[in-house]
Amino acid sequence: MTKQCKKCLYTDDHPLNLFIDNEGICSGCRVHEEKYIIDWEEKEKQLLNLIKEYKKFNNNYDCIVPVSGSADSFFIVDYVVNKLNLNPLLVSYNNHSINKLGWQNLAILKTIFNLDHITKTTSPDDVKAITRLTMNKFSSIYWHIHAGKTVFPVQIAKYLEIPLIIWGENEATEQVGMYSYDSNIEMSRKYRREHILLGFEAEDLIMMNEISEECLEEYIYPDVSEINKYGIRGIYLSNYIKWDNFEQNKSVYQKYKFNIFNHSRTYDPYQNIDCYLYMTLHDVIKYNKCGYSKVLDHLTRDIRHKRINRIDAQKINNNISKNNFSEEILENFCSWIEIDKSSFLSFLENYAYSPFYMNKNINYPNFASKNVKESQAYIKPFLTGDFFNENF
Repeated sequence: MTKQCKKCLYTDDHPLNLFIDNEGICSGCRVHEEKYIIDWEEKEKQLLNLIKEYKKFNNNYDCIVPVSGSADSFFIVDYVVNKLNLNPLLVSYNNHSINKLGWQNLAILKTIFNLDHITKTTSPDDVKAITRLTMNKFSSIYWHIHAGKTVFPVQIAKYLEIPLIIWGENEATEQVGMYSYDSNIEMSRKYRREHILLGFEAEDLIMMNEISEECLEEYIYPDVSEINKYGIRGIYLSNYIKWDNFEQNKSVYQKYKFNIFNHSRTYDPYQNIDCYLYMTLHDVIKYNKCGYSKVLDHLTRDIRHKRINRIDAQKINNNISKNNFSEEILENFCSWIEIDKSSFLSFLENYAYSPFYMNKNINYPNFASKNVKESQAYIKPFLTGDFFNENF
């Protein structure tokens, strides 16, 4: 029987393998508790010591920073440049669904920081073929995006011999507590395969013999011998600083005034604003497959940071987690990928889900801190769009 955490909104059938202990508290909430007992000044010292050996390792660049057009990239680059005093090379994977706002934010980012930036664009026909395959085999329109944005920085690290890659958040730690912050988990081929790529590497898709090997060769992760030869490692900033992406993103927005966006399927205006698919069709598929949308991730985050109580969060989730998406986006996607719209709608129906999260008969206890802001007052501006008129 599915169990739900007594503190947040996650259940033990979470796709990242969350577990719930004997007290009814999930692993994500337990690991989050570490944030309030860790000596973060000491952790930052560890990070400063770690990067010393990489400064000017390459004649031109100290490290590689993967970026997109969302707010997280502004925070990461700001921290790398202004806190760590590193000169990074910015890299991006063009996922063929970056929107106008995303391209504008990338231009703003590299202009503000005056940094070099490399973008990788693969053949549109290859991307279409891969997406049709991953839709048919494991119901994902986003596999190539996850694969591309996690492999391209590693490929560049090898080609240009820049061994240090700095990522922002480790979602497996932040969301479901898969690792302790003290483990300092790093990006690896194994982590990428199991927790980012749904268990399927490019080599697995090649073995299906439905598209050519040439279509997938750009998504193959470098061999471990090459990783070791060049000393490539990918570290996560969330292991070394007290991570709170909402407050971080709000802070850099105040500082740099880049573009933000009022999503219809969540209230966070900072994340995933660069891709026209992520918070639309991709999120609808997530809802149908897993029983929850991105808004529940955001609400769980904000429960843990004591910005909203669990009862109000559940009400908001029930109101927002609907299978609504733009008809225009659906038609454009189907036209681009060369499938019938009716086929995509049938594809969605195959994953219709009766989610545990939407059970309004559950009596949810209130674990909110007495010192937290009144939850509805906190969240209301984000639901109405009034926050765009406020000066953060």
